[in-house]
Amino acid sequence: MQNCAQILRWTAWAPGMTSPADWAAAAARPAFGLLEGEFAPADAKEPAAPAAGVPAMLRRRLSPLGRALAEVLAPLAAAAPDAPWVYASRRGDAGLAVEMLTDVAADRPLSPAKFAMSVHNGPASLLSIALKHRGNLTALAGGPFSAEVAFESAVGLLAQHEQVILTVADVKPPVAFEAGGVTHAWGLLLSRAPEPADPAQWDRIRAAGPLCALTTRALADDEAPDPRLNELGGVPGDLDVLAWLLRPEERFLTRCDRHAAWVWAKEGGLSGTGTLL
Repeated sequence: MQNCAQILRWTAWAPGMTSPADWAAAAARPAFGLLEGEFAPADAKEPAAPAAGVPAMLRRRLSPLGRALAEVLAPLAAAAPDAPWVYASRRGDAGLAVEMLTDVAADRPLSPAKFAMSVHNGPASLLSIALKHRGNLTALAGGPFSAEVAFESAVGLLAQHEQVILTVADVKPPVAFEAGGVTHAWGLLLSRAPEPADPAQWDRIRAAGPLCALTTRALADDEAPDPRLNELGGVPGDLDVLAWLLRPEERFLTRCDRHAAWVWAKEGGLSGTGTLL
C-alpha cells in the first residue's frame, strides 16, 4: 500500500527550539539530540510552551503536552481553518494518568479536569474548542510508529478533503517511567500529491513543498523490530521521522515494526520551501 501527500507547511516545538535553524541543527546531530545533544533526565524541569494562540481561560487547563500541541497546531489551523485534524501520540498525557493512579492508590478523590485531559483525545479536543475548529478530528496511538499511522490516516482523509493537518506530540515521560525524554510536538499541513501530465510543471509543484510517500513491506531476514517497541526510553520514534524530513539529502527512511517495515520516501525537505516557522 502506498500513501502520498505534499507538505505545504510545518511547525515544531520543543524546549529551547525557537527557529527552523534550531531544528535543522538538532536533526544533524546523532540521535536527534534536542537539549544540547542530550535528552533531559526524568527529574529535570522543562519550560512549558507559551500556547499564546489559546485563550487564557482554556490555556490554564492545558498540561505541558496540550501546550506543546497548541504551539504547533494553532498556526496550522489558522492557515487551513476547515482542514480535518489527525493527532497522534505514543503515550498521550501519561503524567496525568500516573497522577490519577497515585491518587486512587492513596484513596484521594479524582479530579474530573485531570481525567478529561488524560483521555487520549483530550488535548486535541480542548484545542478544537479553543481554536473554533468544527471539522473532523482523529486521535491515534501507534507506539513508536505513531507518525506512520497518522500519515496513513491523513492521506485517507485527503480523498475527501483538499488539505489535512497532521500533528504528533508526546510529553516527557513521568518520573515513574524512569526514562529520559523531552516534551515535543510537530505538525504538517498536507495536501493531495499532484499528478501533472506535463513534466515541466514539476519544478513549480516542488517549490510549494516536499512530496512524501509511505509504503509497507514484509521484514527482510536481516531486519529486526525497533527495540523501542518494548522499551520506555530512547529518542521518541516520531522524531526519527521529523529528523529525516529535515534532511533533504536523505530520500528514504526505513523503520521496522514487529511484522513489517515502514518505508518513507520524499522529494525535497522541510528545511527548504513550504516552511511556516
